[in-house]
Amino acid sequence: MTRQSRPLAWLIPIALLAFMWGPTRAQEDLVVGQTITESLAAGESAVWRLPARDGAMFSFIAESINGELDPIITIEDTSENVLIQNDDYTPTSHNAAIEGFTVPRNGTYLVRISGYGDTSGDYRLTTLPGYAAISLHEEFNEPQPWNLITTTEGDEAQFNTEDSLLQLEVEGIQQTARISRSTLDAPAQFFAQLVIDNVTGRNGWQVGLTYRQQDNTTYYAYLIDHRGYWRAIAVEDDEQRILSDWSPHPAIVAGTTRFNLSIFIKNDRHEFLYDGQVIGMVHDDAIEGRGQLGFIANTVNALGSRTRVLLDDLIVTVPLVENNAPIAVDSIIVSNASDMVRELERRNVIEAGGEQILSLDESTARYLDAGVSRFSLASDLEFEDVVIGANVSWPFSERVNGCGLVTYDSDDDTYVVGFVDSTGAVGLSQREGETFTETVFREDLTLPTNSTYNLLLIASGGEVTLFVNGQRVGDITSVNDSGSIGQAVINYDPGDTSCQFDNLWVWRW
Repeated sequence: MTRQSRPLAWLIPIALLAFMWGPTRAQEDLVVGQTITESLAAGESAVWRLPARDGAMFSFIAESINGELDPIITIEDTSENVLIQNDDYTPTSHNAAIEGFTVPRNGTYLVRISGYGDTSGDYRLTTLPGYAAISLHEEFNEPQPWNLITTTEGDEAQFNTEDSLLQLEVEGIQQTARISRSTLDAPAQFFAQLVIDNVTGRNGWQVGLTYRQQDNTTYYAYLIDHRGYWRAIAVEDDEQRILSDWSPHPAIVAGTTRFNLSIFIKNDRHEFLYDGQVIGMVHDDAIEGRGQLGFIANTVNALGSRTRVLLDDLIVTVPLVENNAPIAVDSIIVSNASDMVRELERRNVIEAGGEQILSLDESTARYLDAGVSRFSLASDLEFEDVVIGANVSWPFSERVNGCGLVTYDSDDDTYVVGFVDSTGAVGLSQREGETFTETVFREDLTLPTNSTYNLLLIASGGEVTLFVNGQRVGDITSVNDSGSIGQAVINYDPGDTSCQFDNLWVWRW
């Protein structure tokens, strides 16, 4: 295996960033949906607090608007441990962006803006719910051609817009009122956040969002009620199908009358959020593609029932696109399998859907000779689209050795291996017979030696990508587009190497 260094000068290693901060300005709370314009002197950084709940999704863009500032965005925990960072989100831009940051747990996070090297100047920081590009923003401050749909004819439902609020009211026993308009059309993949300014009801209430509406009789709906319960349904040709029936969640406080509702939609994955926290998820692809967004209010099954809701703001965000493709992801948060898959799906590293097919708490692989030895996992299966994650470690020695993960392994001794070695170097290599024909090898990630490393190997459509300790190493194109998977032990010289693989998991779609 050839040891060739291919440094990427624009990528600042995460481990190094923690020691580079200069003077820091006082912290203030970020307001999601707003833009801040500030300036930085050379060597200075500015930090904002972001209180957030588990599963919340945010995007940040820092744009240089005056001077020579080359901004860097870093997200840290309150101990200033770096979770994720970005310098230039495209090779041709000095602007920074972190899109689809998924909050790993309830708490307060720090969003830091700094300059690369000694650069300084003015910048604009935009924080959005969901993705980094705004597709729709409805503030209810102008008359619009709203369409009102009710379950029965008559005067049981009405709406109006006033003072940048939309008011929807419905009366009767178990009545439904929905409003939408053709210009509230959302793409197949999006994140939407609706602010419920106030909701009241006689005998109780149910309110929510409708989405992927194809016509007045076909749509999805996400609802919250006065008890603190939530529900998801699909309606096809006026026939209702329950996706998730009424159930409580600790994040929903019964009787609360002002809150945010959000949905994340990608392929068949529907995620539901309340005040920024994920409260549920379903898979359903009965209604596909684009569709209108709307609002729904229901009364309960009691005489004299009435529901009145005030809607304040709706914002829909979509992935930021550069050259007709989502922006590259150069770092992710290391966590458990389900959280990492959710982040990879949201950030468009992998497709939504799929299943976890393997989980091993611990396993060991040993090799004595020089070269690469592979140890098969799920040996009776071949994969086209797969993610393999594991924590790897091995006893330190003076020899150069390492451990890795294998994908697209075929019977003709062709495979791709992602690995880390005892010098802290990392690599992604394709083997064809006796030769490594394509290799990404890096020594610039400043990884510790004699440590435990998190490896994440992603294979899809013949492309293979490696992340080590959350940092993107690189990607290569495989000569195979399917094959088996496995573990690897690597010896640059003959010797006894035993690799420990902990919390190994496999996800396929």
